[in-house]
Amino acid sequence: MRRFASEGPRYREAAADDEAGWAERNAHLLLQRAAMGSRESARDSSLAANVEWILQQLPNGSKIVLWDHNERIARTGGAMGEWLAKRFGGDLVAIGFATNQGQCTTTKSTSADLEATEIQPGPEGSFEAIAQASGIPRFLLDLRQVPPGSPLAARLARGLTMRSIGPATPKQEFWPAAVARQFDVIAWVAKTQATRPFPMQR
Repeated sequence: MRRFASEGPRYREAAADDEAGWAERNAHLLLQRAAMGSRESARDSSLAANVEWILQQLPNGSKIVLWDHNERIARTGGAMGEWLAKRFGGDLVAIGFATNQGQCTTTKSTSADLEATEIQPGPEGSFEAIAQASGIPRFLLDLRQVPPGSPLAARLARGLTMRSIGPATPKQEFWPAAVARQFDVIAWVAKTQATRPFPMQR
């Protein structure tokens, strides 16, 4: 990276700006990958930095949609979402997903070892149990519209659990969650099903 810092103008004269920019970014990616071996948090901070860089290449006013599991996009917890929240503040909309029954796709080891995992219904005291009790099969709940200081705001800020499943087949599904601090919106689908990969084309 010191070479890019000192020789960047010359590189840009010899090549198109976007080519030099991509070469510099690819060097950053190599450094990020090397850092992941020594720091657990390097992955999420690197993901956020790469998202910010991509947005800087786009026209003003552009938007990016990222899809990841709840733990990674949450505004708290030290993952990518918290890094992005520090950078973009209110311009970031973190949408958590919740469901109560069905299946999800997870892996025991690698992406070649996918399986459909039956999910547990939300236990008492979970966000999922409250959403299920509404009887509404699908909704978007904008947590930013909940009146501050209301009993609902207090309940959503603490005292609930919420399902958190990443790519690995889980041993535990529900964890304590400050739902209103972690997410801006919750997308609720009462019943879901596992994804089905397309067959490989030869």
